[in-house]
Amino acid sequence: METLNAEESGNGVLATAIAPAYVATDMSAWISDTIPASSMIQVDDVVAVVRMLLELGSTTSITRIIMTRSGTDSYRA
Repeated sequence: METLNAEESGNGVLATAIAPAYVATDMSAWISDTIPASSMIQVDDVVAVVRMLLELGSTTSITRIIMTRSGTDSYRA
């Protein structure tokens, strides 16, 4: 993202990589016996981050956002 933003931000193109841990969707059903959906990141939280990024002005670049679950085992099951 740093390279893309450095090369294309002058053309109005900015990019952000969003890396959420377990999100409560059908795609995470395989781990729901270990991590209950109630302790996963909620879809609305990811949507809120995307909306925030879309509201930023063209002079602001955020290259990456890492979203983890609350608690001591953010990514791990």
